[in-house]
Order: sequence, then structure tokens, then C-alpha cells
Amino acid sequence: MGLVFGSGGYLYVSSGCGNDNLYKFTAPSTKTVLDNNHNSGQLAFNSQGVLFKANPSNGSVSKGIPGSSLTDYGNGGVAGNAMGVAIDASDNLFVSDANGGSIYEFPGGVISSANKTIFATGLNQPYGLLFDGSGDLFVAEFGNGAIAEFLNTGGSLSSTATTYETGLTSPTFMTVAVPVPEPSVFTLAGLGIVGLLALRRRK
Repeated sequence: MGLVFGSGGYLYVSSGCGNDNLYKFTAPSTKTVLDNNHNSGQLAFNSQGVLFKANPSNGSVSKGIPGSSLTDYGNGGVAGNAMGVAIDASDNLFVSDANGGSIYEFPGGVISSANKTIFATGLNQPYGLLFDGSGDLFVAEFGNGAIAEFLNTGGSLSSTATTYETGLTSPTFMTVAVPVPEPSVFTLAGLGIVGLLALRRRK
């Protein structure tokens, strides 16, 4: 139910609905099973290369370095119906509780009841979470077909959502497209010089 790229450009995919495997793809159709516990939700990496995996079936979050076993934290419902996970620029972990309509924050990515704070409530079945490059948090609300946005203003994330989009059909997870930069003036000038040299050589 989730996918993310990790270090080395490898693709990691979690499957749910009875399969429960976490796969690592090193090439098309070339995969290994890293974990097969729980109905898996969204995946996210922090800045240290630690993988986090939401487990909606038991309300826990698994984490670990890919290639070694993942460890469950909060087994028994520390994050309710944990469906989505996202990491901010400071490596704080955010987890969506789909059935409870809430988002929990775990500062520093430390998953425990003592380290849990309620970031937001009143959401309609929040599934996927996503931070953009500006530090804004986006939430896919499966229950009402909307995308909610929590704005980052001056380095502080608002706990009050604004509506980013409505009218969607059961949105689940999101991703950010990496923009392809336009060539700079220096690049274009360099290409022009190369072209002139090529023409001179052909004469």
C-alpha cells in the first residue's frame, strides 16, 4: 500500500490486503522480501536512511535499516489505525490514524506513548501524509475525497488545516514530482560554444 525510493535509488514497496510483504526492488522484476509482518501501510525514510513503515492492522510503526529486520514499536495501538507516515526536515515522525481521524507526532522519530503528541484531529479518514519542499504537510482524506494542507510558516507547522483540493475519489497516498530544471544561461552559452566548435571542425 506504499512505495518510496531509498538510498541507491532502490524502490521499496509495501503490500497489504493479505500479502503483508515489504519488497526491495534493485531492478525491474528483481526483488527481495525484507519484512512480512502485519498489513502494511505507507513508507518513509528519515535523513539517516532509517525506514519507517505504518502497520494499520495493529497500530504500530516498524522501523530499521533496510537489509536488517525491522522492529515494531507501539504494538497494540500507539498510533491507532496507523495508515500513513511522513518525516519532516528535522526527522520528526508524523503518523495518521485513519479510523481515529487524527495525526500523531513523534519528535525525533522516537516511537512511544510517552513521546507521542496529538498534532491534529477531526480529519476524515486520513491516509497518506506528505511533506513538500517548503515543509508544508499534505494529508489525503480518504473519507471525504479531499486533500488537507498544514502550512509551514516561519519554520512552524500550523495545526489548523486548510483545504487544498476536494472532489477526489477516495484518495490514499501522494508523491512529489522532482522538477527538471531549465538550462541556465551558462549552460546554453556552453552548448552554443560546443556547437560552433563542431561547425568549425566540419568546415
